[in-house]
Amino acid sequence: MSDADFGMLAALSHDLEKLALALSADRVDGRVVSNEIIDLAAGEREAAAIALSYLLRRRSLGEVPPDPPVLDAAVDAMVTAVRRIAPLSA
Repeated sequence: MSDADFGMLAALSHDLEKLALALSADRVDGRVVSNEIIDLAAGEREAAAIALSYLLRRRSLGEVPPDPPVLDAAVDAMVTAVRRIAPLSA
């Protein structure tokens, strides 16, 4: 994987994190949030997994904002998305 690929993966993972937080803050249903994440991820399961790690780090550090219910909803939606994105090796 080239440096450009890593850069694109990092940018996508940050975009996925932002999307999950924004939609969760707007109280969008978690299934819809998950679907939006999957669409934006375009099969890049690794990017969604990295975004999930960003969200979990926020939770472990107790970051506010976002408020805990928003962060928890974003984490739940991201977990669902990661599970639903087919691994490349499958």
